Amino acid sequence: MASNLSHKLAIPLVIVAAIAGLYLTMRSGAHRKDKNAVAAMKSDLRNLITAQEYYHDSTRSFSADQGALNYTPSTGVTVEITLGDSGWSAIASHFQVNGRCAVFVGTVARPLEQAVTEGEPRCERVELK
Repeated sequence: MASNLSHKLAIPLVIVAAIAGLYLTMRSGAHRKDKNAVAAMKSDLRNLITAQEYYHDSTRSFSADQGALNYTPSTGVTVEITLGDSGWSAIASHFQVNGRCAVFVGTVARPLEQAVTEGEPRCERVELK
């Protein structure tokens, strides 16, 4: 009788374990998407810094025109550039996540509270949409 009871308990335990495993797999996949989106936004902002430096070397000015900068963000990333009196800032967003990353160079208003060091892309809390 005890072995019959243990067989009846084993099946629901296996089902619960399988559901828990699926849940954890889905959560880790979502976490990877968050990290990938943040990595893409930060990388694009670093590439924008380089593009602005090249543009500034030849024109002695900065540009908000991505075509003039010969700059294209990654697929899924949108970058908005704002010019200031003696610098620029940019905010990147990704279609898969809520939250943005930003960078600034020169004397301009900080685009996000998290962006505190010139030339260092920083992000808000980023979560999947």
